[in-house]
Amino acid sequence: MAKKPMKYFVVDAFTESAFKGNPAAVCFLEDERDDDWLQAVAAEFKISQTCYLTRLRGTSNPRFHLRWFSPLVEVKLCGHATLAASHILFSSGLVDTNIVEFVTLSGLLTAKKIPPINVTSPSNLQNSEAQDGFYIELDFPADPITEFNLDVTSQISESLNGASIIDIKRTQYGDDLLVELSSGESVIEVQPQIDAIIKCPGRGIIVSGSAPSGSGFDFYSRFFCPKFGVNEDPVCGSAHCALASYWSKKLGKCDFNAYQASARGGVLNIHLDDQKQRVFLRGKAVTVMEGVYSIDVEGDAGKVTDKSTVNPDQLGAVIGETTSEKQTPPPTPIVACGIDQSQFKGYEVAELKELAKTKKLKQLEVTLTKNLRMNFSEGKDDEAYQKGSESDNKETPSSSNG
Repeated sequence: MAKKPMKYFVVDAFTESAFKGNPAAVCFLEDERDDDWLQAVAAEFKISQTCYLTRLRGTSNPRFHLRWFSPLVEVKLCGHATLAASHILFSSGLVDTNIVEFVTLSGLLTAKKIPPINVTSPSNLQNSEAQDGFYIELDFPADPITEFNLDVTSQISESLNGASIIDIKRTQYGDDLLVELSSGESVIEVQPQIDAIIKCPGRGIIVSGSAPSGSGFDFYSRFFCPKFGVNEDPVCGSAHCALASYWSKKLGKCDFNAYQASARGGVLNIHLDDQKQRVFLRGKAVTVMEGVYSIDVEGDAGKVTDKSTVNPDQLGAVIGETTSEKQTPPPTPIVACGIDQSQFKGYEVAELKELAKTKKLKQLEVTLTKNLRMNFSEGKDDEAYQKGSESDNKETPSSSNG
C-alpha cells in the first residue's frame, strides 16, 4: 500500500524555553481522516494533546479546521494546542497575515500574532536557551463558574492528599471542579492521588490559589484530568477560561498574570472581557521537534470520503455540479432550529454528521442533489423538518466523549 508523508511538529506552548510549558503535536492534513485514525495517531504521540489542521479555502483570513485529541478522547477546546498550531502557522510562513481563524467544536476561534508584552517569568522557566519569539493572543469563550452543591469536600481533599480547601466551584462548559486552596504554595505542594481523582465528580480537578506576594503573578494553578488520559496537564489554556472568570470576581480585576505550577511550568497573560464573555490568552511557544508521519493513500484508508463543503463565509451555500459545463444553482438556506448558525461555518458535510453523532446537534439531515440542503433540529417537533425528512436518511445521534 502506498504511503504519503505528512508534516508534523511538536511545540512547547506557554513558554519561551524548550522542554518547558505544555507539549502539543501539530499535524497537517490534506484531507479529513476518520476519528479512529485521528485517535490512534494521538495515542501514538501520547502527549497531552495532538491537533489536526486542514486548510479551508475561500475566506478573507487564513482559516483551518482544527481538532484536538488527548491520548484517549477528542476534546471540545484546547488552549495550548491552539497556541502551538498558531505558532507553527506564523513561524513557518504558511500564512502571510498576523491573524488566523480556526473552525472547531467550540465555534470559530481566532489567533493573533502580537507585539511583545511584559510577562513575569519564574526562575525555573528562565535559562540560557530562552528565545525571544513573538507572542500569540487566543480569543476563546469564557467558561462561567457555577455553584457546586454536592457535599464531597472531604473526598476532594483526600484526592489532593489532604489539602486544605477554601472553596469548590464547577465550570459550566468544561465540567471541571475548580478548587481554591489556601495559597499558591499549597498549589505547588499538592500531591494528587490519581486513582481517587478518577472517582471524583466532573471531568477533572483544577486547583488554584493566590500567588505569593512579590511573585509578579495573580494566581497559581494546576490541572488533573486522568479521565482523559492526562494525569496532570502541564499548562492548560482552557482551564484558564474558567480561572479568569473565578479570579475576576475574587480580585475585582480583568487582567492577570497566571502561573501553572506543574513540574514543567507555564506562564499566561490573560484578559477577561466580562461583557462579551471572551477570554484572551497570551503566551509564547517554542518548536522542539519536526518530522513526517505516513498516511495510507491506496484505497483511501482512514479518509473521510464525503468532501462536499459548506462555504465558510455563507451558511446557506450550495455545492455546485463538478463539471465545468454545469452552473451552480442559487443558494438554498439552511433551516436552523435553535442553533447558532455562526458556529458551524466552514464545516464539511461529514464533519457535521459527526457533530450530530456527538450531540453537538441532536439531528442532522443532509441531502445532496444539485443543491446542498441542511436542516437542523434540537429534537423538538418541527413540521418543516419532518416534511423534509420523509424521503431521506437520518443520522442517529450517539454519545459524545467531548
